[in-house]
Amino acid sequence: MSSLDLQSTNPASTAKANILLVFIALTLTLILLEIGVRIYAYSIGRGFFDNPQSFLSPFFTTDEIPAPYADGNDRVFKEGERVTVEKRPGEVRVVCFGGSTTLPAHDPEAYSYPHGLRDLLAERFPNATVTVLNAGGNGFSSAHTLVNLSLRVLEIQPDIITIYHNINDLSVNYFGKRATSDYGNKYLTSYYLGFRHRSGLWGALARVSRLARIATNRVELLQFGYEDYDTKRDYAVGSRFFRRNLESIVAVARAHEVDIVLGTQAARKGQREDPGFMLYNSIVRSVAHDANVPLAEVAERVVAESDFVDDVHYTSRGARAVAQVWNEPVAALVAKHLSTPSSASTPVPR
Repeated sequence: MSSLDLQSTNPASTAKANILLVFIALTLTLILLEIGVRIYAYSIGRGFFDNPQSFLSPFFTTDEIPAPYADGNDRVFKEGERVTVEKRPGEVRVVCFGGSTTLPAHDPEAYSYPHGLRDLLAERFPNATVTVLNAGGNGFSSAHTLVNLSLRVLEIQPDIITIYHNINDLSVNYFGKRATSDYGNKYLTSYYLGFRHRSGLWGALARVSRLARIATNRVELLQFGYEDYDTKRDYAVGSRFFRRNLESIVAVARAHEVDIVLGTQAARKGQREDPGFMLYNSIVRSVAHDANVPLAEVAERVVAESDFVDDVHYTSRGARAVAQVWNEPVAALVAKHLSTPSSASTPVPR
């Protein structure tokens, strides 16, 4: 073959070789990223192949099993707290409900307001057995809490519960065409249902690739979880469902002789002064007043911008500030229970 022939064929061969190298490099990069994502997921308890805590429900979904979940006669809550169904004589049980703002803070210290409340009550009542349990869940609304209290938490015979909701209920108004009474317009979207319910090629890819799942969730999170999301929609539509849910929670608690404290939700200034957010906090105040239950005025007392990492989530210092506000009404109820101890507890029939 002449040098002229080599010169005429080399560019095409080189281009093909380069394309092949790029394809191989890209494939290897994706494989390494997939392995890296799986190793990281495994290191934080999410499983190498699949998330063992993944939870799907016909009604509500979240990214992990709602607390409490059963482990024999034990019931396991967030932050590793574990109790038996039967209470110890003289024990006072406090259960905290809410969304991600009830979970550990978004910083390396990862401190939650239930954790802070636990410390404050232990300091206030050093000779008593006061158990504080975290039943929060990412994305949870008052509808989740109503179900969780009724079907899971009553079993462990709580004495006091705290209810901390606003933003997740408010945002229901912005999904779909209109808020529905069961919040299905928000929680039945693909973002909340999870990858197993996705259709099409990307859905099939998400079922086999954790990297694809993470990428999908991040993109959808930036789009607020759904293609039909509009913060200009009338937030008053769902407000009556929020009030109904809070009133139902109060009714369920009282029917089972459980004391309840409602709390307004804290936020950075911009979110705190949002008209919808203000309306939902006013509903919390109104329900507390009408039902004559204690109110933790968190929204008015936790206002330092430095206590937040975004509009509604705290630093650990912020979580401690939130705990201080909850401590006042909760401690008063704990003192009431300690001064009038009940007889030995009897498990709820199962």
